[in-house]
Amino acid sequence: MISNLRPFSLVYSLAIVACLLAGCGSDGPPKYQVSGEVTFDGKPVEEGQIIFTPTEAGVGPDAGIIKGGKFSFLSKEGDKKVSIEATREVPGKTTSDFKGGQVPLVESYIPARYNKQTKLEATVSDVAADNKFEFDLTKD
Repeated sequence: MISNLRPFSLVYSLAIVACLLAGCGSDGPPKYQVSGEVTFDGKPVEEGQIIFTPTEAGVGPDAGIIKGGKFSFLSKEGDKKVSIEATREVPGKTTSDFKGGQVPLVESYIPARYNKQTKLEATVSDVAADNKFEFDLTKD
């Protein structure tokens, strides 16, 4: 009889550990899947980050990675200020690294009006179809 309980105990224990590692439980407000696309001057932002900061006080931001112009992450419901940042190598330019070698020079190319001084907004809802966003950024 004990040998029949051990597999059950092992499965039960693994399920609890998986649940804890995955963050099950109610440790705050529910989060919803958000996704979309980010372009800069008509081209997909190859790599960057996107941050949804709640407009209400006391609620932390949620963030995701932009890869190939697309993003997808979990965010809390509500109105958000959206910040987008990205860097890229400057062709033909290098700079010294901390060991005295040369590495490609990297620049932040998304204008401040889309990050530090952002006016971009999004509203995350509990309706999945409403949580798809497109951000078409321009240099000028």
